[in-house]
Amino acid sequence: MRNKKSNIPIIFFVLGVFLVCSFALLTFFISDFQLSNSFVGLSVVENLNYNLEEYNFYVNQNILLTRVDEFLNVSSDAVGRYLYGEKVVKGERFFSIKNYLD
Repeated sequence: MRNKKSNIPIIFFVLGVFLVCSFALLTFFISDFQLSNSFVGLSVVENLNYNLEEYNFYVNQNILLTRVDEFLNVSSDAVGRYLYGEKVVKGERFFSIKNYLD
């Protein structure tokens, strides 16, 4: 240990590199959490599209609409008949979609 003065800048350099890498990892973890929460509604849309394709298949096979409506939970309002999907997070509706059939 002849050069005691040169050890201090090296220690600061190593600590700085460690802090920068830690900050980068923290940033990646936070962005991954935000990204995974931003695609919550995608599964609802995919499920609704699947149900819509299934509905069209049954209608093309001339199956009674009342049976199809029961099977796929088709609802109706003043505008018309629709398929509905929603995502509930912690008891609150987070995402919902309504697709009219006719």
